[in-house]
Amino acid sequence: MKPESLRAQLLVWLIVPVAAAGVIDIFNNYRSSVETAVLIQEQLLTGSARMIGQQISYSDGAYVVQIPPAALELFGTSELHDRIYYRVNAPDGHLLSGYYEMQPPPQAVQSEESRFFDTIVRDEAVHAVAYGQQVFSGPEGPVTIEVGQTLKSRELLTRKIWTDEIREQAMMFALVATFLWFGLRRGLAPLLALRDRMLLRKPGTLEPLDMQQAPVELRPLVTAVNDYVARLDRHMSAHSRFIADASHQLRTPLSVLNTQLTYALRNDDPKLKDEALQAMRNGVQSGIRLVNQLLAFSEAEAGSGPHRSRQLLDLAQAAREVIEAHALTAGDKAIDLGFEPGQGPAYVHAAPHLLHILIGNLVDNALRYTQEGGVVTVSIDSPAEGPIVLRVEDDGPGIPVSERERVFERFYRLSGEQLDGCGLGLAIVREVADACDATVLLESPASGRGLRVSVVFPRTA
Repeated sequence: MKPESLRAQLLVWLIVPVAAAGVIDIFNNYRSSVETAVLIQEQLLTGSARMIGQQISYSDGAYVVQIPPAALELFGTSELHDRIYYRVNAPDGHLLSGYYEMQPPPQAVQSEESRFFDTIVRDEAVHAVAYGQQVFSGPEGPVTIEVGQTLKSRELLTRKIWTDEIREQAMMFALVATFLWFGLRRGLAPLLALRDRMLLRKPGTLEPLDMQQAPVELRPLVTAVNDYVARLDRHMSAHSRFIADASHQLRTPLSVLNTQLTYALRNDDPKLKDEALQAMRNGVQSGIRLVNQLLAFSEAEAGSGPHRSRQLLDLAQAAREVIEAHALTAGDKAIDLGFEPGQGPAYVHAAPHLLHILIGNLVDNALRYTQEGGVVTVSIDSPAEGPIVLRVEDDGPGIPVSERERVFERFYRLSGEQLDGCGLGLAIVREVADACDATVLLESPASGRGLRVSVVFPRTA
């Protein structure tokens, strides 16, 4: 799915509420337009009824009703074909003048009182007013004047008022949308400038971005980018050091191998050639082990990333498989390689191959640094509660306390060490342990001789 434009999303989230408010306002304006048109019509009806009432008199025992033309021309409905109906009733209710089809109001009106009502006259809807007019010197009770008008003018006025309101709102909405568009362009300019600064950087530049040039809202993003740049710088520096160290470690055995090969080619003595070939074989084996360790370290380092894939594995079963693979090496040196699996189940979260690499490096280091006839013991402590601990203990020369942290560095070897190790074993162990959320501890055994390496795994369900 193609990601949407941030500008478009912001514009939508700003325009939609404005448009929703506009729609609600349009309905409110329609209701207001209807009320305004009704109010104007009722004012005209009341004015017409009052004008008729003012022309009514009482003389010689009878009402005299004169309908002034201005009372009906007040509506000006010639173009709309609206019809005007009127009726004048005496206090006793009989018709004095006007249209007999007009119905009386639902309730009688008092003197100087106006009452509006809807009715039907000649099959047309009519809005009418009933007005009470007390005639001087006439009988007691007001004369009722009714004036009604059909609804065409009112509906036309309603539409006109509503249309004008919609037109004004549409113009206002277009103006608001235009200002929002330019406002968003202006507001997103710092973000685009930040993008441009990133695009203009040369490859390999890892300098942090200037925080002062970023708006307050973008500073968390700039902080995250700077943090990523710093981590990337450390990662690239570590890789550069790793490549340099690996090149140095490989250059020495290759140089020795080349010297031995030259020596073998120059000698005709079969015995000397055999000695040179044996030395070359040992050198190739050391090189192979170094390459394998480099690959294992690279794999362990990749497995410690945030996207590592882990499974629930039986630690005891993995330890057995590793011990079986190293049994021949232990037998060649007459080393007693033992295994104590513990009492309870020992399940840990780890990548299968990395877990074998971790245990294999611990066992290989123990066998490599333990003298002939020594003892190497692999044990698992899996209590009912708490962490699961893998221990590999030997009775070799051990590691001085002052150097126990440094041995986790890549290619670090103890001073005076004569073995053909490459200094990556414990570095690999720590990388794999980090990938399993485990902790590596170096301790002295209870006997005081040798080394005990403990890997503490968190308890899993």
